[in-house]
Amino acid sequence: TDVLDRPIEELNSLTLNEVFEDGNLVLDPYFDSGIAGFSANASTLAWVDNSLEVTVTSNNNDGAYIYTMIIGDDHYTRVDIYSNYINQYRIGANGSPTIKTISLGKWNSLSVIDYNVEYNAGVFYNYLSGASGNTFYLDNVFIIDIKALGIDHLTKEQMDYYYQQYNF
Repeated sequence: TDVLDRPIEELNSLTLNEVFEDGNLVLDPYFDSGIAGFSANASTLAWVDNSLEVTVTSNNNDGAYIYTMIIGDDHYTRVDIYSNYINQYRIGANGSPTIKTISLGKWNSLSVIDYNVEYNAGVFYNYLSGASGNTFYLDNVFIIDIKALGIDHLTKEQMDYYYQQYNF
């Protein structure tokens, strides 16, 4: 059996494909077909080289969001972010996104788990006032409702490990 299709006990006997393909609430995580589903918040969005280009148009903490989260559930969010200008980003559930720091000039993988989310939007915002004109890029966007899949006992590190197995 292929490693992606083998049930894993710790994943509630789900396969890696069932968790990361079927369980992903983002329909096109690789932006193969465009940027459908994503919305701008004080920014402009564009489909560039199979990624989501976000250009901030205000001086606040802004970027892109997607309405996929289930209110009251727990979600694992992971994304690759590239920027040459701003090194801090908010990712995760709207209302309580986690601030993460990236290295500039290269792709960075970020992930968080949000518990009992209050809003249905997953957000990807820069975290710096005075950022008007900043452009950053998103790719490989995954929002997994780990509560609905029965794997909400897993830590972020465990989910990161399984993502690496999936994306080998």
